[in-house]
Amino acid sequence: MLLGALSQYAGDIISNIINGRTGTSVFKPVSSVSTYVSAALSALVGGNKLLNSLGRAAISTAANYIENRIKGKKQSLKVVIQNLIKSTITDYICSTISKVAVQKIKSLSPKNYSSFAHSKYLKNKKMTPNQIKNQMQKLVRANVFAAKAFEFIAGSVANAV
Repeated sequence: MLLGALSQYAGDIISNIINGRTGTSVFKPVSSVSTYVSAALSALVGGNKLLNSLGRAAISTAANYIENRIKGKKQSLKVVIQNLIKSTITDYICSTISKVAVQKIKSLSPKNYSSFAHSKYLKNKKMTPNQIKNQMQKLVRANVFAAKAFEFIAGSVANAV
């Protein structure tokens, strides 16, 4: 849930940059409290990719609708449905791009120790098994970090749009 809210905040920053804000105003949250709550709750939605996108969009659209009603703003059913469809499509596209990118990043990780060690040993016969193991662990950690970072950024872009 925390990552969902952080992703929304990152989306606010991206939106501020897109809208030409500069300096410290880039870091000012522009989303409402209900948007942050829906982002946190949406992080709990599971299921296949399309249902996941629809679930997150439904939570976000419902929270936005309720917030607008509390403020006395009325939205037509047509606008609510348009927002739901737009959010679902945006979320689906970003999650699809993210999934492809994450798979590509993960494919860069070594598949097993023996083939990685063999390739390293061919390049430098003085490497010890411990040095090879440390290099492999660093590479795998870096790839996992990059994959998680890309997923986070893709979610933030979806929140900004």
